[in-house]
Amino acid sequence: MGYGFIYLFCVLILLMLALRFFLPFLIYLIPVLVIVWILRILFGRRHRRQTTSTDDRTYYESMYQQPEEPTNPDIIDVDYKVVDEEEQDNTH
Repeated sequence: MGYGFIYLFCVLILLMLALRFFLPFLIYLIPVLVIVWILRILFGRRHRRQTTSTDDRTYYESMYQQPEEPTNPDIIDVDYKVVDEEEQDNTH
């Protein structure tokens, strides 16, 4: 029982020294990190949605571009209709 308090005392002294040296950095660093995190949440989602919709648009435009002359007359060109499942799910 005698040595347990000595170890606890050493840990508390090391904790106080660590806080003495690192607390001023943390006081300035934590608000900066919070502001950066909030800005990434606000502007990151818009940018991701924008690039996704642009990528989708270019993908579908490239799929539905009509060739000027068919390369093979035996190939039949079929148009497909894309159906959104959320709009069609009115059974509930």
